[in-house]
This record gives sequence, structure tokens and C-alpha cells, in this order.
Amino acid sequence: MNPGILRHRIKVYRQPDPELDLEDSGQPLDEPIYHKTLWAAIFPLRGKQVETAKQYHEDVTTRLIVRYRDDLDHTMFAVYKNIKFDFLYLLHADYAGKELHIYAKEIKDG
Repeated sequence: MNPGILRHRIKVYRQPDPELDLEDSGQPLDEPIYHKTLWAAIFPLRGKQVETAKQYHEDVTTRLIVRYRDDLDHTMFAVYKNIKFDFLYLLHADYAGKELHIYAKEIKDG
């Protein structure tokens, strides 16, 4: 992978676990929990890429590429500027442990 394409700084969040993530009063947290900040490449899908991605999930609009890591999953989301990307599915490219392709749905605030 060319590390020069990883030029976007994204913040990854996870949903709180109702049994583990509790407020001081013992109530489950409602707000997402910050997980990690990563360098990523962000590519809007176009043309044939969209049709291929929609075979797996109807709402796919964007592909994010990050260095491979095993602590990300489809229940998380990322934020870049004011744009939220809900992770729909993750693909381990070439199974070489170098990069992870995250197919996501773009959600703009506002």
C-alpha cells in the first residue's frame, strides 16, 4: 500500500456495551465511545464500483482504506470533518495484514 494515500485523519467510535459501559449511577451509556484516531483514504464509490458494492449492502456509498488492524468491526463508525461514515462491512485486502477496506454509508450532519 502506498502510505501517501492515507491523508485523511478519521476518528473511530464504537457503540457502548450496555453491560460494560455504565455511568456512575449504573445506567448504560447512551453516547458513542471514542475508539481510535486513524489515517485513512476516503473514496466515494462510482459507477461499476457502486453496483458491485450494492451486491453486499444496498446503502454503500464510500470506501475507506486504513492500515490493517483487528480491532475494528461493522458496528463502529468514523467521523471526518462533519461527515459520519457508518461501517457496513470490512474486507481484509489480500489477507496480507497490510490494509483494511471499510465499506460505509456516508451520513452528513445538518
